[in-house]
Amino acid sequence: MIVDKSTIKKYALIELAKREFFYFCHAMAPDFYREDRQYLIDLCAELQDFYESEDDILIVNLPPRHGKSRTASLLAQWVFGKNQKEKIMTGSYNETLWQILDDKHPFIAYHGTGWFGDSVKGTQFSRILGDKISFDFIGTKLRIITSKDTNRDNNIKITIDGINYFYSEYGNSQYRLLVFEKLNLSYGKHNVVIQKDGDNGQTVFSLDAIDIDETGSLIDYYQPTDLTATAGNTQVNLTWAAVTGATGYNIKRATTAGGPYIDIATSVTDAVYTDSTVTNGTTYYYVVTTVRGSKESEPSNEVSATPQNQSPGGTGEASLVVTMANGSDQQYNLPMSKINSFINWYNSKATGVGQPYYCLDAKPLAPYTQRTDYLIFDKIVCFKVNQ
Repeated sequence: MIVDKSTIKKYALIELAKREFFYFCHAMAPDFYREDRQYLIDLCAELQDFYESEDDILIVNLPPRHGKSRTASLLAQWVFGKNQKEKIMTGSYNETLWQILDDKHPFIAYHGTGWFGDSVKGTQFSRILGDKISFDFIGTKLRIITSKDTNRDNNIKITIDGINYFYSEYGNSQYRLLVFEKLNLSYGKHNVVIQKDGDNGQTVFSLDAIDIDETGSLIDYYQPTDLTATAGNTQVNLTWAAVTGATGYNIKRATTAGGPYIDIATSVTDAVYTDSTVTNGTTYYYVVTTVRGSKESEPSNEVSATPQNQSPGGTGEASLVVTMANGSDQQYNLPMSKINSFINWYNSKATGVGQPYYCLDAKPLAPYTQRTDYLIFDKIVCFKVNQ
């Protein structure tokens, strides 16, 4: 009888799965039980050793979302496959769910020159004082997962939204441990910085993973924020918050909200830019990205502007007529600079950015000497500019 190699390999893998619990798990869920996840290999080995030994109790210490319940369920299947007369009772409990994010996540920033990785433990390390880890996330809670050893720092500072906390990585050699937890943060964006709090440069600090809310998310640390656009005569002036660690910025423009964008300038060194390649009366949409070597960040918030001639007819003024939802027309005689500010607010609000109303000075009614109209965005039907 002739047997092809694929059949031989198949039955060899089946036999291996019968003998080794990890390879049974790998056969059942290869995307999760990967050979580069040493903690799962060790967990499976410990469970198999426990089953085959005379021990009565095994305590498993792993953070949430690390496959404990899943592996226990597969252990029951593996054991019954070997001996259907065995008796197994399994149980599990759930706390509020978390999601685990690996230390190599692109939105986790490592600052400094001392960082190196451990391919076995899957952890980033540094011993240099001044090296930092930083990231921004949206959520209400945070856990730091890493390893411990006798060469680790015992006074690591973690700063969350400007408030300092401390934890230690010093101890007997273990990995995939929960070393820090912060709960009950207000829901929203939080900034996190991790660093050693002073030593002679001999001890190490590290990161294996972070846990945040299941519905939370990491934010690109290098993503520019607070982008604004101010229209002028055949130009649009852009400003944004400078990003620490950026080597430059790329400016992107579109003529429709949401893009597609094209690069109009690359590797801009300052957090300001003037676009002089625009046409009056056309609305332009902009985003900015950060450049770090060959890496480019997520885009900033989108803004828009409509350049206009600032001095129509030599008077510098024009008439803005706004039609409201109740059918009334509100007319304002204003400098073009103020009309352009109104147009920029309207375009930005149409993309979801900005206040829900806009203030315009109007002719007061007696006996009052001053009047301000508050135009509600949702109540504006249309507007026109008469020059």
